[in-house]
Amino acid sequence: EMMDRVTIRRYGAYRFGMVLVPNVLTGSDAAQHMLDRHDGVDVAMVVFRDGRIVFRCREGKVMDLPAIGVLFNGGGASCSAYGSLEGLVPEVSADAWSDVLLVIDRKLKEYTSRETLINQAK
Repeated sequence: EMMDRVTIRRYGAYRFGMVLVPNVLTGSDAAQHMLDRHDGVDVAMVVFRDGRIVFRCREGKVMDLPAIGVLFNGGGASCSAYGSLEGLVPEVSADAWSDVLLVIDRKLKEYTSRETLINQAK
């Protein structure tokens, strides 16, 4: 079951649920599945073994997901985004999951730090 493998991390005011899934699932279905079954997740982040990433935020949460997609060479819309880990990690697999999380963690921490500084300057 996918939900048994969810890693939850907080970035700013949001809790991201991250999971590695096989390429046979669709990103939107896997992300919505996580949001439907895990109240502690504000943003579902689905990582595929081919390096694709899909983000989806919980209804009622306001955040700039397209900007997060851009961090991972992608883009998106107000409540969903996409990207890729291509060129950021040598391998996306269960064995390399801790290395994948390290790269994701670094990118999201940089983003939330930058957003905090921008919001404080307003």
